[in-house]
Amino acid sequence: MSDSAARDGLDEAQRAVYDAILNGPRGAASPFPLTDETGNLQGPFGIMTRFPMIGAALQELGSAIRYRTSLTQRQRELAILRVAAATDSGFEVHAHRLVSLAVGFTAAEVTAVLNGRYEAADALEGDVLRLTDALLAGGGTAGVALRLGEQAAAEVVTLVGYYRLLAQLMECFEVGVQAAEAELISVRADPDHLIDVDLYGAPTVDAPLIIYLHGGGWTGGSRKDHAERFHALTARGISVASVDYRLATEAPYPAQLDDVRAVLDSLDRQDRPTFLMGASAGSTLAALAAFSGQLHVDGFIGLFGRYDISSAGDALRPAAGLKLPQEIVDALAAGPSLSPKHRVAILAGVDPEHASHDELAAVSPIAHLHAGAPRMLLIHGTGDAVVDHRHSIRLAEHASRLGVACDLRLLPGENHEAPAFATDAVVDEIADFIHRNLHY
Repeated sequence: MSDSAARDGLDEAQRAVYDAILNGPRGAASPFPLTDETGNLQGPFGIMTRFPMIGAALQELGSAIRYRTSLTQRQRELAILRVAAATDSGFEVHAHRLVSLAVGFTAAEVTAVLNGRYEAADALEGDVLRLTDALLAGGGTAGVALRLGEQAAAEVVTLVGYYRLLAQLMECFEVGVQAAEAELISVRADPDHLIDVDLYGAPTVDAPLIIYLHGGGWTGGSRKDHAERFHALTARGISVASVDYRLATEAPYPAQLDDVRAVLDSLDRQDRPTFLMGASAGSTLAALAAFSGQLHVDGFIGLFGRYDISSAGDALRPAAGLKLPQEIVDALAAGPSLSPKHRVAILAGVDPEHASHDELAAVSPIAHLHAGAPRMLLIHGTGDAVVDHRHSIRLAEHASRLGVACDLRLLPGENHEAPAFATDAVVDEIADFIHRNLHY
């Protein structure tokens, strides 16, 4: 259903509110869609349209405090985020996380505001936060209001009351945020092979894009693995295309590079910033693609990847006594019983018993890294029982020697595919890396 079809189902008063919201400053400046796929207004805006006698006044008040006050954009978003967190308003957290990123906050700063740990950039930001928190707590506002001045204090009080009211309305009518379903697209890598891709779309069509390659030892895994990472990234304004690339048992490398190229060519990227990202075995493949010199991408993000596939790399074995994660135990039990060297040989398309150093170097990312490679973010747990974290250290050191920008983050004690890799701290670091390096 189009927006016009949804609008046609409204009465005259409801259409007036609908038009005022979509055609006003919100519609012109929103970093998130105000309507759903059916054309109906989302969040509190749908409630305003449903009850136009109060909705008209509410939307006008909201427009005034969003776009016609003396508060800076940052000051306003600080207060809105604090109210959203205090009222547990999923819609406002989702919407104003995106708005805050658009006005210059980092993803880590947004999370800090929501968690009450943000350090104000100046005295005025601090006073806005203190007044907001005092209002939410129910008292002790006079001193802070005096420092802010009458105009700014009145605006903060009105803003806090308005967003608390919206939160109560959405709670009353059970309005929240539905996790977006992935869009399945099929991409033809060659005349005989179609690749399935799950596209998790961020709210804007020009959002940065991640091409994500799953783990699984190059012989298993699925594009649907760890979808919680994708939802967390889309909440930070980043689209993700998770790819079911050809496994090594179907076709050796460089078939996987061809698959990534086909996905990139099939998506309408235009000037969209694009990053390659992988986990475990997928990180190896994403690094190979990023370092190939055949694809234009803005960066590479690697989670607990194996990057040195050589005799020296073979020496990088996890410390004795580390326990394999249950996810890995289950995957090994379900798949073929293959040693790491055997898996590498299958990926390289060579005889595992007689594979030469040069043959294995063809699938060793560190051997392909060059001075013109895109910048990198490597994240690895020091308690990884599957791929030793020194693989990431070694790649970062080699990048430094070549002058390639590389950020390395080691997570103390974290294992392979640990839940830590989907926490706010890690997802914020990925999002901030992307937003810092748009069109580098």
